[in-house]
Amino acid sequence: MSAHRRPVALSLCCAAALVTACATAPAPASQAPAAPPPATTANPAQAPGVTQPQSAPTGAVPGAPAGRLEYDRPAQGRLTESAPVADEFPYNDWVFTGSAGERVVIELRSRDFDTFAMVGVMHDGEFVDHAMNDDGYADTFDSRIVLPILEAREYVVRVQSLDGDEFGAYSLLLTRSALPAVRPLTPGTTIEGRFDLESPSFSDGEYYELWSFQARPGQRYTVDLRSDDFDTFLSLGLWADGNFQDLADDDDGGDGTNSLIRDWEPPQSGTYVILVESYDGGEGRYTLRVTSGER
Repeated sequence: MSAHRRPVALSLCCAAALVTACATAPAPASQAPAAPPPATTANPAQAPGVTQPQSAPTGAVPGAPAGRLEYDRPAQGRLTESAPVADEFPYNDWVFTGSAGERVVIELRSRDFDTFAMVGVMHDGEFVDHAMNDDGYADTFDSRIVLPILEAREYVVRVQSLDGDEFGAYSLLLTRSALPAVRPLTPGTTIEGRFDLESPSFSDGEYYELWSFQARPGQRYTVDLRSDDFDTFLSLGLWADGNFQDLADDDDGGDGTNSLIRDWEPPQSGTYVILVESYDGGEGRYTLRVTSGER
């Protein structure tokens, strides 16, 4: 495997939010949307309880969002030649408020053009992507992004056509996944996981999953990641000053292309995070096991 690059998505998440995500996994179905009301509301004459699609203005206002997304409420938009342009690609931006600890799914569909979706945040007036997707489904040109939310803040969904020269109508849907952003594990147990279209992925297409466990000094921990389906990569660390601090990592330290971190000693008691990755976007099953013993 070539040298591994730390994805930018993890470097922008806050430490306090991750601790909250590790400690409690919110129940998606019972959470009320944290976002304020959308810019374009449903027809007040409609009967109560009937969900109406949102719609966005088609005029181009650089820097202004096309609309605000609400969970489980379809939004309708139109990408036009007069849309704002970034890197020579016309786009529409939609915003939503994410709550730390949840995992969201963003679906972009169009019958008029080959879609390309990105999700990220605005930083000093610039869009910084956390994830992107071209074809999120096997039989269409529609896009789908799964994103763990590690920081409670406003996020931006950017809608583009793949080639930048196609336009037309599209729909967006924002939903919550049943899985939490960070999944807890107990040392001594074996986790069976799988990477597929339901998994989050970095902007370079690599699938990943976040697991957490409690560790304390005086113990040595071994983390064993195995897969017969893809080349694995393993990182172990914590969050400091809003960044992922990589304390140990491994590519092929196990058998074949499996990963192994052996006899790792934590610097202090606390919650530590395991980042499981597939190399080059490989899909399939994996097992993860953390064991501990006295030093």
